Amino acid sequence: MYKSQADAVKDWLQAYLKGEEKIDNLLERLRSLQARMRSIGAQELSDMPRPPSAPKDRMAEYVVQCESLEYEIKKAIREQDLCRKSLLALTAQLKRPEACALIRYRYLYGYEWTEIMKKLYENQKDLAEKENAYRRKMYRLHESALKEMAKLWNKDSKSN
Repeated sequence: MYKSQADAVKDWLQAYLKGEEKIDNLLERLRSLQARMRSIGAQELSDMPRPPSAPKDRMAEYVVQCESLEYEIKKAIREQDLCRKSLLALTAQLKRPEACALIRYRYLYGYEWTEIMKKLYENQKDLAEKENAYRRKMYRLHESALKEMAKLWNKDSKSN
């Protein structure tokens, strides 16, 4: 029953990660635009009217583009913050601390599976010899955490 809901939770978590990437891309675009603004040569200022075919004010165009990007970045950050708070609240309700850690490593911090496995099982002396067994254990933990989150999500949505 909760398999499809677990998939929905996973999609939501992956969308959170993509939101982080989107913000990074927007910030990079803004930095690039600001660098272009700084490289614009000195402009000749004149109060004389220009013909319609005269070149437009590039600086003004860049300022408008920067303001638009800044607005988009602030909006994306607000949305990510709300999502992060929901994610933290939901993971805090997980029964197993290692499940909470796994979800946070994977979706909040964007760690790869190998990094997560090393973090989760770093105290296991036989990790190197039984790496595949620990990897399967980690994937089962991930699946059970998603199912538990789906149940919690479903319970929370019914109580609201």
